[in-house]
Amino acid sequence: MPVTTFGSPFFQLQTSVYWILLSKRMNVFKKTIEEIDKGVQVMDIKQLQTFFTAAETLSFTQTAQLLDYAQSSITAQIKTLEQELGVQLFERLGKRIILTEEGKRLQHYAKKMLELDREMKKAISNEQEQVLLKMGGTGKSVCLSIAQHFTAISTGSPPPCENHF
Repeated sequence: MPVTTFGSPFFQLQTSVYWILLSKRMNVFKKTIEEIDKGVQVMDIKQLQTFFTAAETLSFTQTAQLLDYAQSSITAQIKTLEQELGVQLFERLGKRIILTEEGKRLQHYAKKMLELDREMKKAISNEQEQVLLKMGGTGKSVCLSIAQHFTAISTGSPPPCENHF
């Protein structure tokens, strides 16, 4: 009767495939860390709010007053957004600004995202206080099993689950 060992071709193939997949994931992770280290900016809701306000007022000065920022901060946020998107959002004519076509398209989506952000915050703040269920057991499966029962009883998601072993 043949004995399967750790040196079998099938095991070696599985191990090779696993390491290839793991190394690809690590490379993606490494690239993400490198981007963070390089200071690559990621669009955030504050930048969208700044852009949307500037698109409505067509004035960086007025936007700064409305949002209680320094005008230089408004300009920096808009430039960062333009760099991230790779397009010019405003045409600058002296002290006047005009939305470009790309700016008009972003204004449409920024409005939707800001409305969704407000809706999300409202929904979360109206939620009942969640309860933390602490329990001990022989493994996470015990916790998950009980959490499934809570889910069936309630209409919301189960309380956070912590294992203390």
